[in-house]
Amino acid sequence: MLVVLGGTRKVGKLPLEVLDLLRTYVNKKSLFLVGDAPGIDTAFQKELKKLKVDGVTVCSSAEEVRNNIGNWSEKIIESGLISKSNARHAAKDRFMTKEADLGVMVWDTQSAGTLANVLAIVTGN
Repeated sequence: MLVVLGGTRKVGKLPLEVLDLLRTYVNKKSLFLVGDAPGIDTAFQKELKKLKVDGVTVCSSAEEVRNNIGNWSEKIIESGLISKSNARHAAKDRFMTKEADLGVMVWDTQSAGTLANVLAIVTGN
């Protein structure tokens, strides 16, 4: 099973319920896609490293991966945009949500990008 992990950059700590869910997927030998942004992506990476998970791919739409705490495989997703705006990173999010079988997102009730990822996962778009 391929699980996409993500959420807002404004949250830097995984809630206990999310930690429990993550451990469940790790115990099921799931594979993971995670972004490279500071905030929740980095929090997921820290926990995956702590759990000694090997099956992780860190995805980015930047020129190079910004954060890869576990020295996992990396995938650069070309957005076709020169700007360093959120739209550039949305290409990475669309790739990850399409590839994954399911997702775990941490939402702060404000991040439009995280909400879009949840909708993409639920609708399969």
